[in-house]
Amino acid sequence: MKLDTESRRLSLNPRDPAFYQDPYPTYRRLQQEAPVVYWEEFERWRFLRHTGTSPPSCATADSVAAWRISRESRPANRC
Repeated sequence: MKLDTESRRLSLNPRDPAFYQDPYPTYRRLQQEAPVVYWEEFERWRFLRHTGTSPPSCATADSVAAWRISRESRPANRC
């Protein structure tokens, strides 16, 4: 895994045997160091924590309602 916290770019092969066998230490590190990253292999932004997120400014009323429901119905933190 290569992580640039300044640019929030992540290079990680999810098929790497070590990651595949136990991905949780990597997820923990990402949540702590860069909860929002651009995953280069998939050319997508990834959000690794729900806390601190908000609906986008261009969101529709339905998507904001769905966002609020998901925030209210999320399970308790079980860290």
